[in-house]
Amino acid sequence: MTLQWAVAAGAEETLVIDTMEPRLEFARRGGATYTLACSVADAVPSAEKLMGGLPDIVADATGHAAVFQAALKLVKTQGRLLLIGDTGEPTEQRLSGELIRRSLTVHAAHGTTRFHDRDLHGVAKLFFKLVSSGRFPLEHMITNTFSPDDAEAAYRLANESRGDTMGILFR
Repeated sequence: MTLQWAVAAGAEETLVIDTMEPRLEFARRGGATYTLACSVADAVPSAEKLMGGLPDIVADATGHAAVFQAALKLVKTQGRLLLIGDTGEPTEQRLSGELIRRSLTVHAAHGTTRFHDRDLHGVAKLFFKLVSSGRFPLEHMITNTFSPDDAEAAYRLANESRGDTMGILFR
């Protein structure tokens, strides 16, 4: 979803890093310019080579506290790190010297965040406008379709097959 927002907003180049190849295939179908099958901690040299330097903006949508420090190393000097995933335990995310030495900026957002220029209703309105115009395609994100009566099976699948499940549609 984060990649889709970046592409819809006009990102010129995007890089998606994941250890699970099925998720990288979803990313390629979603418009990722580059993909890397590795951990974020191991991605810096390859990212620099692919993109001709470190990215200006890195979005961490994992919700894993351990990714935070690795993501700080992936952002170029004076770049921005966006924290989108919720760890549930923010105290586990530790700042490192990278933040100060390289003048990085960290922005955090969550689904309930209110923005100065757009409330939740405004974000939803923009989302549906982008979907209906084709700038935010969803078809490639739906991997499974269920009846609402099969919600238990859908959630079981999402929990047990995270790498192979991108989006679940209830009909």
